[in-house]
Formats: sequence, structure tokens, C-alpha cells
Amino acid sequence: MGPPLAATGMFGYCARLTLILLDTGNVFEYPSHFFIGTLIAVLLITTFVISRMIKGQDSPFRTPHVFIGIALLCLYVIGAFLGIGILF
Repeated sequence: MGPPLAATGMFGYCARLTLILLDTGNVFEYPSHFFIGTLIAVLLITTFVISRMIKGQDSPFRTPHVFIGIALLCLYVIGAFLGIGILF
């Protein structure tokens, strides 16, 4: 499920970026939310590349892959709270 979820995350980032450009024309309208979203996009690409290097159970790339995945989950929660804060 990893590659389709990573692709979905990147599509969501591009869609949000397009919507904010169409709405305000300024991606830095909400800088903290933009920074978190960009960090999520970078980590999605990083974890996808690292996942392609994992070969077997004893691969040294498994641990970084897990930690980046956990960081992504935390960043998604932070980004959601920042996004909800934008609405109010």
C-alpha cells in the first residue's frame, strides 16, 4: 500500500498548492501550514526512495523507513490541526 499512498499524498500536496495559488495567489498566506505540507512532501519522496533500497529483513534501510513513517504520521496530525485553525 505504500507507493499508492505516497502518490496520493503527493497529489494532495499539489492539489492544495494549486488551490491556494488560485485563491490568494500567495503560497505563504499560511506559512506554518505550507512549511509542514512541504516537509510532508519531501519526507514522502524520501521514504519512497528508501523503501526501494530495502532488500530483505536485515536491510539497514528498514529503521530509517520506520522513523520517517512515524514522523510523517505526526506531521499529518500537526498539519491537520494547522489547517483546521485556518478555517477559524
